[in-house]
Amino acid sequence: MAFFGFFPQARRGVTLVEIVITTTIIVALAALSIPLYANFQSESLLDTTSEDIVQTLREAQTRAMAGDGDRPWGVNFAVVGDDAEFTLFRGVDYTNRDADYDRVGILADSLTFSVLDFLNGSTTVVFQKIRGTTLNFGSLTLTSTNGDVATISVNAAGAVDAR
Repeated sequence: MAFFGFFPQARRGVTLVEIVITTTIIVALAALSIPLYANFQSESLLDTTSEDIVQTLREAQTRAMAGDGDRPWGVNFAVVGDDAEFTLFRGVDYTNRDADYDRVGILADSLTFSVLDFLNGSTTVVFQKIRGTTLNFGSLTLTSTNGDVATISVNAAGAVDAR
């Protein structure tokens, strides 16, 4: 007790000032982290969607090379009303497809096709039976509302690449 004699008696609990300071620090940290989380979420959605499109293109190519239904397979990209979508289909083109085999993916509201740059202004990539090549190669660009961009390209040999 002699050692602690010159210190004031230990207090118990916390003061109002300590609570206010702690609360202020927590609120400030939360306010700083919300924009970072929103940006991370937007980037993650863009990455996931571009990967979904790449996988859909590769599935169309695989089905065409396997001769599934003895028809070519493709993917159509379109904006329908307020929705941007991509459709896996079976057929020589999107207009004359067998709609029973359609599988539609819809982009989130925060994403859009900013560029569809396929040969001859097409919005469709069709892979040829057995060979898996395409005559309407090119690229598409996805853009998020915060300006992040992902580009997916398909070359004439049918190779699909995302950056």
